[in-house]
Amino acid sequence: MLLPMTKEELSRCYFKGTSRAALIMEELYEAIHDTKGSPIEDYDTVKQYVDEAIKKVRLEVDIIKTAAQEKLGGDDHYIR
Repeated sequence: MLLPMTKEELSRCYFKGTSRAALIMEELYEAIHDTKGSPIEDYDTVKQYVDEAIKKVRLEVDIIKTAAQEKLGGDDHYIR
């Protein structure tokens, strides 16, 4: 059933997106350290992990923006 998105549903979308983005950052922190806890010093390796994390975080914030746009649009609906 298609119904307008509620404020609570919008907030839930925000929470999910920001939570996943935070988890991505935690995973990045762990990825740029070796198994002994020392930071990885190889630039290319660190850059690869950072670039991957940026792509994932961008996806999450795009989802947040899309949810806000759908709520604002009024014509768009949210599937419950």
